[in-house]
Amino acid sequence: MKNKAVKITMIVIIVAIVVVAVYNGIRCPSSFFSASLVQCLTLIVAIVFAFWAVQRKTDERKIKEEIERVVRKIQEIVDDTGFCSFPAEGNVDDIKQKTMMAVRRLKNFINVLNEYNKKFDIKDEITYIEGQLNEYNGFVSEHYNDLDYLSKSQNQLRRYSENINSKCDYIIVKLFTKL
Repeated sequence: MKNKAVKITMIVIIVAIVVVAVYNGIRCPSSFFSASLVQCLTLIVAIVFAFWAVQRKTDERKIKEEIERVVRKIQEIVDDTGFCSFPAEGNVDDIKQKTMMAVRRLKNFINVLNEYNKKFDIKDEITYIEGQLNEYNGFVSEHYNDLDYLSKSQNQLRRYSENINSKCDYIIVKLFTKL
């Protein structure tokens, strides 16, 4: 939808420029096509600079959107009910494997974010998320053999999840509001 609107706008602008050029060329042909080298160079430099500035901001915006996508994936994992609630009974190895996979995925996403922590000034937030994840992992690892205790510790585990989630929201806001 957006691309279609942009294409239509571009076509309208091009048609309008052609109409104005033809009108001015017919009305006063001798002065319309006369331009000095300085005028032409000034126009070319202005166009190149404008294109460069717009392209640079577009590239940065794409990076921010990818970072946002990674942060949203982190939020999806920590919002999953399996991240904070454990069954009172079950196969410990299956539960341990599922938890370890979730923690591993989170650490991989955090490593991706670490690549851009200096450019977007999100190092403190990433460090906080890593700390909360390590505390969560330590807490769960310590009690793997006591599933009953883990099932009763849902509030404690939810706290880690909420802390990570709120810091992720803060990262997204910081990305798009930084002046």
